[in-house]
Amino acid sequence: MPSAFELPTMYDADIIKARTANVSLTNLRYLNLNNSTYGSTTMLMKEVLDAPFLQKLELSGICLPSPIPPLPQLRRLRISRIASGSKNEGMPMTALLSCLLNTPSLEELVVDDALGKLLGKKKDRTTVQLPKLSWISLTTAHVANSTLFQYIQYPASARINFHSTTEPPRGSDIRNLIAIFSHFATSDAAMRINALSLDYDSTIKKHTKVALTATARGVRLSALLPCISIKTLHVGGSPKINRADWSNLLKLYENTRVLEAEDVAPSFLEALLKAPEDEWPPLAEVEEVKLHGCHFDSPYSNPSLTSLVKQLLQERNDLEIPFDVVGISDCYILESTVEELEEYDVRIDWDEETLQKEEEEDEEEEEDDDAEYWRERYY
Repeated sequence: MPSAFELPTMYDADIIKARTANVSLTNLRYLNLNNSTYGSTTMLMKEVLDAPFLQKLELSGICLPSPIPPLPQLRRLRISRIASGSKNEGMPMTALLSCLLNTPSLEELVVDDALGKLLGKKKDRTTVQLPKLSWISLTTAHVANSTLFQYIQYPASARINFHSTTEPPRGSDIRNLIAIFSHFATSDAAMRINALSLDYDSTIKKHTKVALTATARGVRLSALLPCISIKTLHVGGSPKINRADWSNLLKLYENTRVLEAEDVAPSFLEALLKAPEDEWPPLAEVEEVKLHGCHFDSPYSNPSLTSLVKQLLQERNDLEIPFDVVGISDCYILESTVEELEEYDVRIDWDEETLQKEEEEDEEEEEDDDAEYWRERYY
């Protein structure tokens, strides 16, 4: 019997040879398969997965047969990119849950565009206990698949990634995400979060740095997390969030020292100002502000942006809690505007790059136009 078939790691070609030679795969430790060879033949998959010592399984374009043989030592499972000929194709969530019943030692679960639109019947959704799970990642085009998290019992300290490749969650789907955050908020790990990122995309990640969808619901979700240890707050985009929602959120971050604002809307800057009924403004402990991608002086600028920044700087001075430094990077801003901001006794850390690049591009275009003119005239 060829020794190559006894290797602990096998790929598609090795499996084909092993089957041809009628070799047992029971001692297999790592298996990587893709649909270029197998398609989704259920009988073949069950035969291949008869490997009780398997520790790592990666499938690309292949549905797991349901149920699978017991895999008591499986530590890592990744299922990705199941080809879809119709919008409902993909592995039903109930089938995945049924398979997870036989992987009690699982530590890492990655499901990347592998679940279809169909969730399966509710009565068939089995709750799975995965006490060793430390990392779970779900990428899907169907936000309703976030229901998966409610049927897996995992440690509150587990790292989570949820990514919707279509629209941000809405309606009833938000309840699933609230459950994720509420579960995580009960863990000691939640108290160690030191940075929160609110960006206008459809991703939720929970590590020591947290990224969250900056929709109105996303902003409210972040209020479920302990905020006392968050030293750095990053905000990007979010044009549809109103001042009231921002104000209610920002009041929670009493110990934040660094604020990173990227291409923010005026409503966010307004929320940084002190309300008449309050003694102090939100983020009163912030010492450093980093502005990135904000258009102060471009043709597309919001005319209130510069005035709001000036108003913010003046208010902080009046309250005797001035910023130590305001960073300005990758922003369209004139040197004269920078000089006006410096009049508020704050150090402005300006990269001077964006405007310079655009001026150079304009000069190059003018030179190209001149060259074209002379070519047409004399040649």
